[in-house]
Amino acid sequence: MEYYPTKEVVVAARHHVGPILTRHLVPTPWGDLLRVSAILVGGYPDGIRFQICKVDPDGCKKVSRKDLVDHALFLGLNHSSCLPIKNFPGPKAQCIYFCAPWVTQTCQWFNRLHCGWGGVRMYDLK
Repeated sequence: MEYYPTKEVVVAARHHVGPILTRHLVPTPWGDLLRVSAILVGGYPDGIRFQICKVDPDGCKKVSRKDLVDHALFLGLNHSSCLPIKNFPGPKAQCIYFCAPWVTQTCQWFNRLHCGWGGVRMYDLK
């Protein structure tokens, strides 16, 4: 027996100011589902701005950094999470720990990014 996947649009697409580098679906400990987008925009550290929205049947609703309270977002290539920082001595609250989609220097590929960009970076939302 063959199975054919079906598609249901949960949240309709919206236009963004810059090209989207990555998107992550992040579950929170309080039961929300966040969509975090890394957007290429000049004038921000490393040329990247983050947009955080709560996924809702009526569309995405923007999330304030204050909604993260004592939590940090960890955005990885295979898994993303929102974790309380109280039990971890290193991470800071209201920060995004972002694993770049490549590890080697690719500044020729995205000339907006600084050379050497890659690995894991921390972005403070304050």
